[in-house]
Amino acid sequence: MSFERLGSLDAYLETLDRATRSALAKAAADPSVLTYQAGIQLSSEPDSISTREGLFALAAAAVMGGEPGKALPVATMSALWWTGMRFSILDATRLAQHHLQKTLAPADRKLLWANDVSDCAISAGRAARSMSRRHFTEISRQNVLSDLMGSFGAAYSRDAVMTARLFAPQAIEHWRRYGLFHGLLRKLTLDEKSSTVVDTSAAELIVPDLLVAHAFAHVRPPIRVALARLRAGVVLNRDLQGALRGHLRSPVITRAYHADLRSMHRRACLMLADIDPGTQFGHVLRSELDLVVLNAGAADGRGAAER
Repeated sequence: MSFERLGSLDAYLETLDRATRSALAKAAADPSVLTYQAGIQLSSEPDSISTREGLFALAAAAVMGGEPGKALPVATMSALWWTGMRFSILDATRLAQHHLQKTLAPADRKLLWANDVSDCAISAGRAARSMSRRHFTEISRQNVLSDLMGSFGAAYSRDAVMTARLFAPQAIEHWRRYGLFHGLLRKLTLDEKSSTVVDTSAAELIVPDLLVAHAFAHVRPPIRVALARLRAGVVLNRDLQGALRGHLRSPVITRAYHADLRSMHRRACLMLADIDPGTQFGHVLRSELDLVVLNAGAADGRGAAER
């Protein structure tokens, strides 16, 4: 069971959507919150909100033994953050902080929450700067994982900590570490789902960053240059895309990449086992972690069928 089939948490989906839309409307009414581009686009596309990632806080609250509805301010903040991230870190931060300012909660908790959001924004900004300044020859597993943890990982870690401040203050550091890995695996899962490496009919070659990093460790310099150009958004011709697919689907590269995914999956599962006493929603979180290896397994099957 994944976040798309949350069982008793389904009752909160509509509530979360309403809360996010209400908070977004309040933010849009304040010209100091959103940048011009974000304000214009969100006003013209009122349905372009991102509530999906906010569900993590609700499931985490249930695992901690709390009432998921009481974590709604955190879930709403997270949904606003990811909505803002479609434009910039600044928009994401302003939306999240504006919501927290309007939230009814003790002042000391709101201050801690505000600091959690600021720390996440700093981490995301640092990751973005590292990616933009890094030379194309510096693509490595370590750098890619650092970037993903600094962005997706930091956001999920923030949500875990903010929720733990409500229900499990004695376990904040455990949840901080778990959230970091949950966010990392969430991003790796999204990258796997959007990958077209084994889909030879796709017009565009989309390659997970971690797979590019593993490929860099094995391919010749000209192929590295082509992969770096692709990663930078350069449109490559079909022949070159086909050649890259051949390299990316080679057994030595795919084995290393999928072994890496499985290793990180095992580590995250062990972290979850340390903080979950065996709750229903612990299984929900576990199912989210499992998606990364399920997607990798499906890709293995498609690739083998085409070879």
